[in-house]
Amino acid sequence: MTPEVTQAMTPAIHWWTMAMSLFGGLALFLYGIDQMAEALKAVAGERMKDILAKLTANRFMGAITGAFVTAVINSSSVTTVLVVGFISAGLMTLSQSVGVIMGANIGSTVTAQLIAFQITEAALLMIGIGFTMQFASTQEAIRQYGGILMGLGLVFFGMSIMSDAMGPLRTYEPFLEFVRRLEHPAIGILVAAVFTGVIQSSAATMGIAIVMASQGLINLPTGIALALGANIGTCVTALLAAIGKPRDALRAALVHVIFNVCGVLIWVGFITQLSAFTQLISPAHPDLSGTARLAAEVPRQIANAHTLFNIANTLLFIGLTTQFARLVQWLVPDKPAGPEALVVRAKYLDEELLSTPSLALDRVRLEVLHMGELVDKMMSRIMPAILRRCKLISGRFPVI
Repeated sequence: MTPEVTQAMTPAIHWWTMAMSLFGGLALFLYGIDQMAEALKAVAGERMKDILAKLTANRFMGAITGAFVTAVINSSSVTTVLVVGFISAGLMTLSQSVGVIMGANIGSTVTAQLIAFQITEAALLMIGIGFTMQFASTQEAIRQYGGILMGLGLVFFGMSIMSDAMGPLRTYEPFLEFVRRLEHPAIGILVAAVFTGVIQSSAATMGIAIVMASQGLINLPTGIALALGANIGTCVTALLAAIGKPRDALRAALVHVIFNVCGVLIWVGFITQLSAFTQLISPAHPDLSGTARLAAEVPRQIANAHTLFNIANTLLFIGLTTQFARLVQWLVPDKPAGPEALVVRAKYLDEELLSTPSLALDRVRLEVLHMGELVDKMMSRIMPAILRRCKLISGRFPVI
């Protein structure tokens, strides 16, 4: 069959319609994740703070706690902010925080696992039930659970829209050539890292990778390369969140960057082995073949590989938490005391926690106590001066 005949048989692609569907689906997807995260933080915020404060006695428990907290509140950035606050308050050492940050990477993979279920048929039902719970109930707890369900439904509905929009690309040769280039690990990692850094959402990158896999457009090694790139790209969010924050926040962000980059550098040469192991532990569909089999198997395999990669990294580096802490302290040393050290600034307040009122109010409590300490120091320092002045005045003007 000649190329002219093949081109004539290929259905025309309506680019404007496809672009609107892709961006609209991505917007719904991101909004759903945000909605779900906000509701989860409102439901579990206070309990997650208590768990994080109590269960960090050692590095292993810290990693488990970080994974659990991040999985529940669906935000590794909030976990990092909490960690910085505990370090500042003296409730946690920098070495303990390293384990929590490593565990947070594992918890962040839960979103990809949820996405891989691809329950697109029930998406509108979930949105409807969640909306009813959120706006018809007078109980705050039910409304928050409705927000979680509605957000999850929006995630799957956005994925469904993106998946339908990408359907025509299965026969579009220029796009297939671009996908084939992504099979080279370096290119796949670079593209995913840049995309994740721009939109500041590794979940969106993983969602798009899983959508492409569900259309049979990418294989597992390509999906793993995109997942590795997403792990690097998400470091941009941590670094941006640390701008203008205390040195401890910058150190925590730097731990996140070093951990993710080192993990990717280690595993980039073992993508084939990771792919083979993931296929062994993931559900298979031997009754299918070709693109249909890829579409049925690869989405779950990508999510599993993403989780395995982060678990393996945590196990590899969990014994080096002290060394990580020393490294970031060397890279980000304390500033020498200067005139600016005399300026009184808020120590515990952080705008990142405004979306989680229970945690934000706890920081306000710490800040009020901090202000009390400052006033106490001021009074203790000023009283000797007042007494000396009074003694001087009494010497000049003796009482008759």
